[in-house]
Amino acid sequence: MTRIMENNPDPQHKILLDGDVISHFIKGELFDLLPQLYPDRLIILDIVKSEIYHRKGWPQIIEKLIKKHNIQEAIFPEDIEYKKEFAYLVSIYGLGLGRGESACLVYCRFNQDTLASSNLKDIHRYCSLHKIDYLTTADILFEGFIKKIITKEDCDSFIVKVKEKGSKFPFGTMQDLIDAKNKL
Repeated sequence: MTRIMENNPDPQHKILLDGDVISHFIKGELFDLLPQLYPDRLIILDIVKSEIYHRKGWPQIIEKLIKKHNIQEAIFPEDIEYKKEFAYLVSIYGLGLGRGESACLVYCRFNQDTLASSNLKDIHRYCSLHKIDYLTTADILFEGFIKKIITKEDCDSFIVKVKEKGSKFPFGTMQDLIDAKNKL
């Protein structure tokens, strides 16, 4: 399912970064776009951080990005309601749902924050049910382009790099993304 954000999330909301979005922007060499678009709004949960830390060379990359961009690190709350919902999501809801995605969904639900994730198959139903705003990698890329922070060529280069490094992206070019957005 390809989805493009039709409206912008509340600018007061924090944005929780799921591992897939972090991975896309590192692989596509455009991570700096995130703090430019959402200054002082980015959060990485401890559970997500530990998930992406296992990749070779990534602990140093992640630590550098967190420090450079003043990304807030948050510990998943110990509150019983959070824990119950997290356990439910990990064990029952959508068998493909990972621990990081589950933690982000629960955190966003109880804090009215925005989720940055491209795993639409896994998150869409839960986000719709609980009225959680979310951004995909494509949404973020498009916003950077519209705000003239990055060029069409930057976007095309990003798409090529992300795909060459083994990640999926629903559009072949930035023009494909623009055309899809224009159809809304």
